[in-house]
Amino acid sequence: MIKEKIIEDLANSDFSIENLAEVPENFTGDYSLPCFFLAKRLGKNPAEIAKEFASTYKPQGIISKVENMGPYLNITLDRSKCANYGEECLNFDDFKGKVACIDFSSINLAKHPHIGHLCTTIIGASIARILEKVGYKVVRINYLGDYGTPFGKLITAVKKWGNRQEIEKIGVDALQDLYVRFNQEESEELIASARDEFRKVEEKDSEALEVYNWIIEISLREMHNIYDQLGIKFDDYNGERYYEGKKDEVIALLKEKGLVFESEGALLVNLSEFNLTDFMVQKSDGTSLYSTRDIAAAIDRKNKYNFDISLYVTDTAQNLHFKSLFKTLELMGYEWAKDLKHIGYGRLSTPDGKIASRRGKVAVLKDIFESAENKAFEIVKERDLDRQVATDIGVSAVSFGLLKTERVKDAVFDIESALNFEGETSTYLQYTNARLNSIFSKANESGIKEISVREYTLNEEEFACIKHLDLYKEMIFNAYNNFEPCYVARYAIKLATLFNKFYANCKVVSEDEVVSAYRIGLCRKVQAVLVDCMQILGVKIIEKM
Repeated sequence: MIKEKIIEDLANSDFSIENLAEVPENFTGDYSLPCFFLAKRLGKNPAEIAKEFASTYKPQGIISKVENMGPYLNITLDRSKCANYGEECLNFDDFKGKVACIDFSSINLAKHPHIGHLCTTIIGASIARILEKVGYKVVRINYLGDYGTPFGKLITAVKKWGNRQEIEKIGVDALQDLYVRFNQEESEELIASARDEFRKVEEKDSEALEVYNWIIEISLREMHNIYDQLGIKFDDYNGERYYEGKKDEVIALLKEKGLVFESEGALLVNLSEFNLTDFMVQKSDGTSLYSTRDIAAAIDRKNKYNFDISLYVTDTAQNLHFKSLFKTLELMGYEWAKDLKHIGYGRLSTPDGKIASRRGKVAVLKDIFESAENKAFEIVKERDLDRQVATDIGVSAVSFGLLKTERVKDAVFDIESALNFEGETSTYLQYTNARLNSIFSKANESGIKEISVREYTLNEEEFACIKHLDLYKEMIFNAYNNFEPCYVARYAIKLATLFNKFYANCKVVSEDEVVSAYRIGLCRKVQAVLVDCMQILGVKIIEKM
């Protein structure tokens, strides 16, 4: 890395990579070092320290000049010694052998996943790819909402009013219509039937179980279409029903540890001394809650996968629940509770009227993706591109439009802005990648040999690309440490912008064989990192646009 080489060439153990920052525009130098942290130890003013160092330092290695600007040291690099940095930026193995579980998407079956599920699905998928990037073996978990009285209602509705062939053909829309009809015609008789049907499921009655499993199959089939579009696969689909079967073990263990107290027939864990509300694990009627099943799931996942970290990607509204869950597991004696992390995100909305929903007031994932694809097709048909390209552009716009914002912030997703070929969009990244492919085709036609160039003096546009490429590894670890995909999105946009500036000002295929060879090599590096970013962000790679 360039930063490591700068610190080495400064020959001063007081300086570290973490202190280095890029110099703002309109200031001289490439990197800047503050001297504030030395002031107390040396008993001097930071500006005085910077001035003394700059006046005595003799440039060496990749450093051509060091100047003091107030309390900062501004460092200018020798362009003739930076040409081959950025070559190792794609090599990661720091967490090789470690296992990460990540619970995301977690859809409620027999319902259309709505815009609220978009965040957990896309953010979770991107964080999973970041984890893989730094070396983890990742276990993707979709904790299905497949349990409870709503399924008894649906089984009753299917038996009473449903046409199996029609439901197979229409899918989840038909199931939702039946569920709405049940609620509209709700009566004591219907409610009693729903409870009875779900009791039969729990008791493994063959007829009720067959309808229940069929409903789940219909729901998953439609959701898999969306997962396939997004390029997401899961390793574990165990949901609420699976962990309901483990509730008695959890309650017994909590009682054995002396962690529960009874209140009006319910069982709770006392967490008041930790500034948390008491954690209910069993209702007064003896039924379990999310909390009970979440405890069972955490224990089961540790036993099954022996994870080093386990993440839960849900909205920030569930912060308190997960704090209580993790503290309860810690009190139960599980030292690995410290490895559990809640990854929260803000709310996502769409501009009023921008995405019409045929399925209610809240836009569902199916509507969002259909709208994105249709709007993308309106754009690409003018460029003589096919429907699949429109699908890839539309799906990518949805993913990137969400990921470019810090995950904890509320955001408004506007599909029309997200499909712009310029600016901070996935389409801009896809277009940049297609431009790179065009350069390689032209270079191949011109017979340019891609030879290794060891000595080369960079111009400003080339140096800007190299410096940014060299920061890729550092950025990825920042994204990992903060579980923040927006760092990758911002990095990718800047890389595309720097490359396009280089392309506008530098002739890649020229009469000079060395210049052409170096610039083609630089384009290869840019594309490798750009594609890497796009894959992490779920942006589809389009070869030609």
